[in-house]
Formats: sequence, structure tokens, C-alpha cells
Amino acid sequence: MQRVRTIAIAALLTAALISTDAWAFPHANIRSKDTLDAYTGRNYQEGTSAVLSISIGHGCTHSGESYSTRMVTALFPNGLDPDLGGITFTTDGTTNYEGNAMFGIKPLVDYDWKEIVPITGNVPTYYNHGVKTTDVRAVHWRWGYIPDNFVGYADVSVSFPKFRPDTCYNKITVDIPVVQYCSADSKHQQDHEWRRDRLKKKDLHRIYAWMKEPTSAFPTDTIVAPGYVASLTIVRNQTTNPLPASCGGAGQTLELYPTAADIDMYLPPLDGDVPSSGGSGGSDGGHVH
Repeated sequence: MQRVRTIAIAALLTAALISTDAWAFPHANIRSKDTLDAYTGRNYQEGTSAVLSISIGHGCTHSGESYSTRMVTALFPNGLDPDLGGITFTTDGTTNYEGNAMFGIKPLVDYDWKEIVPITGNVPTYYNHGVKTTDVRAVHWRWGYIPDNFVGYADVSVSFPKFRPDTCYNKITVDIPVVQYCSADSKHQQDHEWRRDRLKKKDLHRIYAWMKEPTSAFPTDTIVAPGYVASLTIVRNQTTNPLPASCGGAGQTLELYPTAADIDMYLPPLDGDVPSSGGSGGSDGGHVH
């Protein structure tokens, strides 16, 4: 299977502070549904499928300079830890299997990105057109071009499991860390224009990490809004799958967030795609920060 190889991204980071007014700007998040139903906004009914759009609301703006987004990576919390076998399930109609929070993940074809790379990994056994033990854990959208004053999307098709009838859980919040990698593109009228392939260089100068807390690969100065992460909620259909009487009418909510080890494994760029320390990619010496 294809896996991300760990790179020493921390060595490429320099001490640049994220703007303290980051909360005032749109965040990387799951695009809210335009057509609202009983499962509104970012809520999705158990046992259904959906196309999710990860919205990139702006570039890596800092200190009055704009940085256009060149790469986006996203990690889904569907790995081996935790195993949701006692809470959700998938089925072939006869046998039930563990129900990963999201499964059958496929990125949509999008010609605004030069490369779209699904990264697979081991997951609890599930059923989706056959019994499977691997699935897409992360997706890397590479060498696109989203100027700071434009909004871009990274789209994936996903399926959601069903809640076991005997569990008291009725909601699962699925947290999806997202990282933007940006290239310097400041103080030009073109910041307000979109021109395909205008930026030719692959040098990356800045990281915006939309995750709750720092990790070894993503130190404090890359975290845009501590405590914040893109998310959606899987909701139990209590008409067809009511809570057991033993729950006393009160459902429980489970929140899933990837481990720091998984974040450091799956969210950095693949080897060879980040300039080495001391390069000449711009005013910051080609460093990512």
C-alpha cells in the first residue's frame, strides 16, 4: 500500500508567528450543505454517502503579505485506533463488520490540482463492495493555485456507517485536520486575479495547520487557531434506529480526532516535495514556516 514517509519537516520550519487575529478569517472547514434537510449544515445521516468539500477560505496571509495555497492535505480519523466495532457497523447483508467513521473514501477528479494523491493505510475490517482492511487515510491535493483572495475546494466522496441498535451513541463528531502549504505571492495586483499556472515555482514558504494542537511535525507557530479543527457529525436516524430503552432517552456523542502520530505520518508532503533547508526559494531562503 502507499504510505507517507516521515520527513523532518520541523527542521524546515522557522520562527514565524501566525497572526493573532486568525479567528477573524474563514477557516478551512467542511463546506456546509446548501440544501438543508433534517440533517442540516455539516450533519449527515448514518448509513448514507456524501461528497464533502473541504473549503479553503484564504491563503496563508501574514503581516500584510499574501501567500497563495499550492497544496492541501487532509487526514481522516478512520484508522485502527479507535475500533468502533461496538458502536457502528457495516454489513454485507448477512455479516456485520466494524464501521469506520468514514469509509470508501475517494477524491474527486479536479483539474485545478496538478496531482491528487490518495494515501492508504490499515483500518478496522469493514464491508464496502467486499471485505476490506485498508482504506484511504489521507489525501494530498498538490500544485494547485488558490490566491489569497479566492476560495478553493478539495472534494472527496465518503460513506458513513450505521449505529449498532444496542449502543447509546447517537452522534459521532468526525474531526479532520487540514494543512495548507503556501507559496509567497504578495503585493501584486494578481493577488486579486486567478490565472491558471501563473505560479510556476514549487517552493513552499508557509504552513497553515488547521488542527487542535501542535505535534512534532507541526509546532506551535504553524497552528492557526488552537483548539479548532474542520469537522462534521454523523447522526443516528432515530426513526428507523431508535435508542434502546436502557439509554433513558439520552444519547451520547463520540468525538474522533486522529492521533499525533497519524498527523505526523500522513499530513506532511511526500518526500522530495519540500525544498531543503538553505534553499533559494525566496526571501525566507526556501524554508517552510
